[in-house]
Amino acid sequence: MSYIRAYFPLAVIALALAACAWFRPAWIGDCNELLAKFVNEQLVNVLGVVLAISLASLAQLHLSLNALEERRGQPFLANVRREIRQAAWWLIGLFAVGVVAVLAKQPLAALPFGALAVNALALWIVCFYVLILLDITFAVFNLEPEFPRHDDTP
Repeated sequence: MSYIRAYFPLAVIALALAACAWFRPAWIGDCNELLAKFVNEQLVNVLGVVLAISLASLAQLHLSLNALEERRGQPFLANVRREIRQAAWWLIGLFAVGVVAVLAKQPLAALPFGALAVNALALWIVCFYVLILLDITFAVFNLEPEFPRHDDTP
């Protein structure tokens, strides 16, 4: 996948969040009760659960791809394996950013746009998580089974 196609949705989401912050700050600020209650330990819980389940699934998928390549005798799933590795590292990195954002929210709340910026970052991280899960899903479901050929022609 090209970098432009991969990161375009993230840029659109960031621009939408910036527009909300500028024109309707109450929508993503702490005036929004849902975000005020979510962007705390609840965010870390959600990101942690998704991370744990996804890493276990990705590890199992990686091992299954190894087995497929061993049976065939050659590596033919290099792109899928690369996407799986990248997804795992992105999930771990975004979890770390989410933890830092939650820890920084209280001190940043004293600034005029502090809580709003942290809430926007939290929403962007959740959207990034969803896009990663979609990418993994598409990568897995695009794998075609390969059946052995039987040349029975005389």
